Amino acid sequence: MRYVTIPNNSDHLFHCNYGNLEDSVKQDLSQWKILPLTLLEKIAIIKMNIPPRFLFLFQNLSLYITPTCFKLWEGLFRKFIWDAKKPRVKLKSLQQQQKKTEGHLPYRI
Repeated sequence: MRYVTIPNNSDHLFHCNYGNLEDSVKQDLSQWKILPLTLLEKIAIIKMNIPPRFLFLFQNLSLYITPTCFKLWEGLFRKFIWDAKKPRVKLKSLQQQQKKTEGHLPYRI
């Protein structure tokens, strides 16, 4: 289990924690990309693996995270879900709570 990294210089706090997390998420997504998964399976992988990692840092570090970081992370997830192709379904419709299916994405991760 990896805990929060506290560097000597507080300016590197964001990069030491969120940079390492982003690198590990990119590595995991590239490993999962080669698996023959359906759209719902890819969404389930993201829902089960990614939010707990980010939530741990969100709860333990009170840092301001710019909207561009969220857009960058969201782009990584979109690229994984759609295999770097043009999306066939709008993101807003994927993020809606649907009672009959469980294939929706959280609004912000």
